[in-house]
Amino acid sequence: MLRFPVNNSMFMHPRSTPESAWTGHIPFAAWLIEVMRPGILVELGTHRGASYLAFCQAIQNIAAPTKCYAVDTWEGDEHAGVYGDEIFLPLLDYHQRNYSEFSRLMRMRFEEAVEYFEEGSIDLLHIDGLHTYEAVRNDFETWKDKLSGRAVVLFHDINVREREFGVWKYWAEIRLQYPSFEFSHTHGLGVLLVGPEQPEALKLLAQAAESGIDAALVNRMFDHVGKVITSVMDIGALAREQGRLASLYDQGQAENARLVQEASAMRAEVEALRGSLAEKSEAFVALVGRAEELERGADAMQTVEHLRNELDRSHRLAEAKDDELRHVNSQIHQMSEQQRQIEAALRETMTNYERMRASLSWRWMAPFRAMRRFMVGKQD
Repeated sequence: MLRFPVNNSMFMHPRSTPESAWTGHIPFAAWLIEVMRPGILVELGTHRGASYLAFCQAIQNIAAPTKCYAVDTWEGDEHAGVYGDEIFLPLLDYHQRNYSEFSRLMRMRFEEAVEYFEEGSIDLLHIDGLHTYEAVRNDFETWKDKLSGRAVVLFHDINVREREFGVWKYWAEIRLQYPSFEFSHTHGLGVLLVGPEQPEALKLLAQAAESGIDAALVNRMFDHVGKVITSVMDIGALAREQGRLASLYDQGQAENARLVQEASAMRAEVEALRGSLAEKSEAFVALVGRAEELERGADAMQTVEHLRNELDRSHRLAEAKDDELRHVNSQIHQMSEQQRQIEAALRETMTNYERMRASLSWRWMAPFRAMRRFMVGKQD
């Protein structure tokens, strides 16, 4: 029978959820913080901060006496892509408002940052920088002397074998030298117990790795708890998209009503212009006849010319209004088509939302959610 210590932290829901391949490991990260209560935590490679902010939140939740350091240039690399302040500044802003009392963002290279730490001082090291074999090996070897007697080192992406990722290869070598455990979900996470002074819970984790069945159960447990987070994120994203589409639909309805009203007013104006044009045409014909009778007097001819010009202007105005009316009718048609598309997208989003809420994975996790509520209630 599997003996594994479940704690309240593993059910933590992250307050900040940047887009990341790390999200599924947040339950284990929070569990690990409660088990270890590390003195110093260092993360090599932070990007948007999904893992680092989860560590910080877990530390804050249990008031652990931990000092945290995120090391990254925030310039990107061949695997993460090139980026800069558009990623760093939002992270810095959120970090400073929430965790600055115990955490620092160190914008520098790993080999520069290592000089700021004493030997034997780091309890938890998370390696998630460039993912080539040489880079990961160099990161571990460079920071190895800084690890304490109870140090744990995490390696992300041990289950990725593409685009020259080499973490899996280095992990296959290094895990033979220390007690370890590995998670296969969410691109894989290697847990290396480097220091000999480990808490009982981590010893049990390493022992589970020796039993294929126990390791699979631990993997499955943390994978399912992680899926609760991603499901909540997906449901939230669908709800936001549903709200956005509903707002667009309402705006389109209002704009469509305005255009219909404008078209109605234009039709009335066009009809009035046509009536006026007909009256002026009749007056023009009558005046032309009188002018001929009056031997083409100068005053009569001027009146005829003026009326001819007025008639031409009325024709042009009526044609312009006809064009404008056709344009408005075209806009109404386009708006109606957009409304139909938005309505279809809204229906699809609502269907997906309800389907996700009723999904098997969501219902399977009901016992875990109930356990979390129970444990939170016990703390209160």
